[in-house]
Amino acid sequence: MSRQDSHSFTQLAAYKLLTEHAESCKQLHMRRLFSIDSQRHRKMSLKFDWLLLDYSKNCITDKTLALLFQLAREANLGHAINSMFQQAGLSQINKRPALHTALRNPGSESALVDGHDVMPEVSELLSKMQQLTERLHRREYTGFSGQPITNIVNISIGGSGMGPECICKALTPYHQIPTLSLHFVSNIDGAQIQETLNKLNPATTVFIISSKSFTTPETIANAKVAKQWLLEAASGQNTAQHFIAVTSNHHAATLFGIHDDNIFRLWDWLDYRYASWSAVGLPIVLSIGTRHFMDFLQGAHEMDQHFYQADFEENMPVILALIGIWYNNFLGAETQAILPYDHNLADLPRHIEQLDMQTCGRSVDNFGRTIEYATGPIIWGGNALDNQHAFYQLLHRGNKIIPADFIVSMRTHSIHQEQHDRLFANAVAQTEALMRGRTLNETLSVVDQESYQQHDAENTIPHRVFDGNNPSNMLLLERVSPKSLGILLALYEHKTFTQSILWNINPFDQWGVKLSDSLSHRILQELHIPSCTTQHDASTNTLIRHYREKVYPA
Repeated sequence: MSRQDSHSFTQLAAYKLLTEHAESCKQLHMRRLFSIDSQRHRKMSLKFDWLLLDYSKNCITDKTLALLFQLAREANLGHAINSMFQQAGLSQINKRPALHTALRNPGSESALVDGHDVMPEVSELLSKMQQLTERLHRREYTGFSGQPITNIVNISIGGSGMGPECICKALTPYHQIPTLSLHFVSNIDGAQIQETLNKLNPATTVFIISSKSFTTPETIANAKVAKQWLLEAASGQNTAQHFIAVTSNHHAATLFGIHDDNIFRLWDWLDYRYASWSAVGLPIVLSIGTRHFMDFLQGAHEMDQHFYQADFEENMPVILALIGIWYNNFLGAETQAILPYDHNLADLPRHIEQLDMQTCGRSVDNFGRTIEYATGPIIWGGNALDNQHAFYQLLHRGNKIIPADFIVSMRTHSIHQEQHDRLFANAVAQTEALMRGRTLNETLSVVDQESYQQHDAENTIPHRVFDGNNPSNMLLLERVSPKSLGILLALYEHKTFTQSILWNINPFDQWGVKLSDSLSHRILQELHIPSCTTQHDASTNTLIRHYREKVYPA
């Protein structure tokens, strides 16, 4: 994006019109909107392959949508989308192109970085991942004792761990080899890797170390623990075959003792939030096999093309993003709930949380200007029916606007479709209840039918009246499959990208973690320095001294 393409979000003409429009919309109730427009659902829903999006249960009108589409055009969203797919780059700071969509491009189209086509390298990497997968699945990959490998441990942190773990969990019904188990270690707390190693046999375990720089402190610390565990068990035998690296730092991986054949390349232009489509997704390929992984990539590619080609009025990611901006910037919502109704999607809220909040949590725009408007919302959520008994009271009866995405599958992979019918019924009922609420007259009718004593009825009526008018989107999947999951994840990637463009922030940088990383390194050194710590604030100094005195007493 060039400087002339930059915009001030709040100075766009549509922003001012939406601000005025929002005041009138605060008096609207969705129940009324449905009653006066019999075509509302038809006009406010979209189908794409395995996915149905119903966005009719939102506090929006035709005018709202028209102004939001105007906002997107004034912010040059179309130009930004074209730039991303044409590899023109978006970062004003590091000048890197955004090529994650090229990783799931099955065609022969080129993808250029500094004039160099990277697609042959992407194809070569996929082939290498396939070859390793076939060796492991055929039980031809053996450890130092000659036994076949039965356990894979993925050591990583952030997107390189959260993404593959979420996807592997979601695609559990597609796991190919029952004798090959996957484990994920990302926490620097030694309890996690110790608990994992206690369940495993060193002779039949392989570790994937996923770190772009191969210097990520948390990842390398856990990798060293794994290496020591193996060396002690191997008693001098060669353990190189027990390690696989996913990195852009080939030299560092070699120094760690990993063989060239087991080093899978990452590129500088790839951000971890979008890396599950690359070698970072090696655990996914190992679990579901190459054919299903290609279906996963194909689903994402088809959503890419939809995002790239569809008019804004028919574009799923754009519509979801604009509705999010409507609540975030014009109606004062501060959060967004992600509510999957499928057991295998239990980890999805965490993945979307990481994608969205790492991308849109900004207070400075592309050109270093302080942002004075709301950017990324707080993303949170949880899985299905369990959480109806945990936090749904807040959604129904709280006094905050909490937009919610209900992500529901229609068919289950289990043999218990009748139970899944109940799950679906609960999800749809929640969206209806959130929208409709319950009036005083409806409540009195219920009280009469339940034969409450007069005194009890009068006391309970205020608590049984629901205002409703709580917004939600319904994303209805035919079934959770590799392809439908690829569609869904790419949809949320592009939604996040769209919002970042309108807010004039860069979706492919993340500077927020750098400060705490540098301070953490300094504090780690100070834990072993007996002299008095004085270079921090009083609270931090005291906490460091207290820790040192208790854990490392003189």
